[in-house]
Amino acid sequence: MSDGYSGQIGVLAGANVNYITKSGDNQFHGNALYFWNGTVLNANNWINNATGNPRPFDNANQWAGSVGGPIKKGKLFFFFDTEGLRLLVPQVAQVVLPSPQFEAATIANIDTKFGPTSASDAFYKQIFSLYNSAPGAKRALPGGFSPVQDPTGCTGWTLANGLGTTMPCAIHYQTNLGRPTYESLVSGRIDWEIRPEDRIFLWVGYNQGHQSTFTDPISSLFNFDSNQSWRQVQLVETHTFGASAANQFLIAGWRQAGSTGPANFSDMLTALPTALAWWDTNTFTNIGSTQGSLFSFRFTQYQVSDDLVKSWGNHKLGFGMSFHGHPANVLFSSDLGTLVPFTLNSFYQGGFDPATPSTDTTQLNQSFSTHLLDHFFRYILGFYAQDEWHPRPDLTVTAALRIEHQSNQVCENRCFARLKGPFSSVSHDPDQPYNQAILINLDQAYESMSKVLWAPRFSFAWQPLGVSHNTVLRGGIGFFL
Repeated sequence: MSDGYSGQIGVLAGANVNYITKSGDNQFHGNALYFWNGTVLNANNWINNATGNPRPFDNANQWAGSVGGPIKKGKLFFFFDTEGLRLLVPQVAQVVLPSPQFEAATIANIDTKFGPTSASDAFYKQIFSLYNSAPGAKRALPGGFSPVQDPTGCTGWTLANGLGTTMPCAIHYQTNLGRPTYESLVSGRIDWEIRPEDRIFLWVGYNQGHQSTFTDPISSLFNFDSNQSWRQVQLVETHTFGASAANQFLIAGWRQAGSTGPANFSDMLTALPTALAWWDTNTFTNIGSTQGSLFSFRFTQYQVSDDLVKSWGNHKLGFGMSFHGHPANVLFSSDLGTLVPFTLNSFYQGGFDPATPSTDTTQLNQSFSTHLLDHFFRYILGFYAQDEWHPRPDLTVTAALRIEHQSNQVCENRCFARLKGPFSSVSHDPDQPYNQAILINLDQAYESMSKVLWAPRFSFAWQPLGVSHNTVLRGGIGFFL
């Protein structure tokens, strides 16, 4: 009858997971699995068939394998496992680009207003160059995707503006986008029977994953990827004291690292220093990633714990301690803003039309260059004692007390900020300077924390139909940190 109110459990008591890894024995054993699905096993979708596009390439590979056995029979054993997947799932994308006629008319208008050597001329040509280099642009058809409602792709733009009334503003095509996503896991374990009362095992694991988060239909420079990995190692030594007591010592470490963003942040900014996102989604395809930032992190955790269990009559007494350290590094970099033209006319006019500025305008979100690298650290030290009492074979009663000290979160770069006092006590005057209400450049997240946290627990587990049945009623009360 497992008990969820153990004194061993401290932080995030409701989210603790116990898992058991396989180990080798005196016989060699293993398995191997492989799954594949690909283009030849899948039909084309209805939209591709209707628009005359070929069946897209797709590929799915998944594998798993393990092997274990003796290194020295009765003494030393090994177990190795690997598994992973590689996927390429295509995405159907409808791409709408500015027509050559619209580009020529727009550049002519920009040069009339700002001059052919102006920054506006260079910026518009930079945008049109990216659109014209999009994969599939050479096979694009005139107009938008709705030949009845919008045959020219001008999305309700009634002004001739040098195009006349029949010239297309847009060209369009459909394409299949697909980039691989993959992940792999490798782990291994060594068990050593030092002597009958001492056993030790070492487990190591490594996981590496790559996710193609966003695939841009205009340029691969704006693709976003997410790469993450973790490493874990655990060493456990178990010593028995006769038949009634055992001690387990554990030392472990875990590190997770990852990044999300474009493959080359500087190349993306060189290609286009902002994102162009159209207010009317029926206009042109957005260009440039609206996410526009690079985020990376490295989280580390190390742990040392020791647990002693002693059986005494109908009681099982437990005592232990644990220490968790949590250093972390976080990098955030952002330089990209966003332009959102409300209409084709506002874009054609260089940002807004003086005749109708309330409707033909552009929303500007400016992002100032940011590059933050912060280092954090916190730790948790805990002790516990508990008594697991079996007054009857079908009833278990547990009483436990856990004591913890949790450190204040520290930022080595003094990156924390907080109000000068409790929210109800500070001034709420909207005209006061920020530095009169907010403290900045702080090295600790909180003003103060409790030195000692007490967490008593009481629980029971009862099998009302007897120990030969699977029905168990559990309950309890306690404080969890």
